[in-house]
Amino acid sequence: RDSFEGYFIFDADNLLKIDDGAFAYCELLDEFNFADGLEYIGSEAFYYSNIGSAILPESLVYMGEEAFSGSWDLVDVTIPGTLTEIPDGAFSDCALSSINIGEGVEVIGENAFSYNWQLREISLPDSVVEVRERAFNECESLVAIELGSGLKKIGAYAFANLTALEEVNLPSTIKMIDQGAFYGCTKLTKVNGIENVKFINQYAFYGCNLQGEIKLDNAAAIGNYAFGSGAITYYYENKDTGEAGWTTKAGGTNEFTSVVLSEKTQSIGA
Repeated sequence: RDSFEGYFIFDADNLLKIDDGAFAYCELLDEFNFADGLEYIGSEAFYYSNIGSAILPESLVYMGEEAFSGSWDLVDVTIPGTLTEIPDGAFSDCALSSINIGEGVEVIGENAFSYNWQLREISLPDSVVEVRERAFNECESLVAIELGSGLKKIGAYAFANLTALEEVNLPSTIKMIDQGAFYGCTKLTKVNGIENVKFINQYAFYGCNLQGEIKLDNAAAIGNYAFGSGAITYYYENKDTGEAGWTTKAGGTNEFTSVVLSEKTQSIGA
């Protein structure tokens, strides 16, 4: 598993497929040339490898789950629009500081980019319609999120525990904010465009720090503790010491001054 030392390259012009686990745990593999023509990257293909960059070609049409998960030296990735769905856990627990997602990607899978603590900003193309469960969970350095104009649903805990995030602009297309989507974003004071959302599930903005007026002009249902305040629970991991586990800390205090509802609102939780 550790047999590749330093720079390693294939006759990449002829490479169409990288199978499941092909370079998993190759901890000394630090560079890989993803040349044009590559169509398939299997599950865990580069799991816990140490490549520093993944510039994926426009020929790529399939990627398996956790393909690059645990690659702690991976700092930048370019994902072509030909890959319509970024799979579950694809780039979780890496060291990403730069993500370039091409127009054509439609779905960000579960835990796709979770636990990338160095990531400071993301921009999703207009083609993305769904960000699934915990996709960017625990990316604690994220300060800027640009959501594309085609987004319809934000999944459960998709942007949870982003403790540096202060403001979010929601596109007019979004209709569903699922459970805990922004849970524990303790510095989040402003959510623009929330008036377009139809369903706000439980704990969606729990432990945030929302200020001013919240207009819920189109909300049909608001879940339990959707805008509640209190202690938040989160998972931590120290890559230097190996220490990890769940812990609790004080959450933000939602201090908005007024809430505007409409006749469309049919249900409000606890």
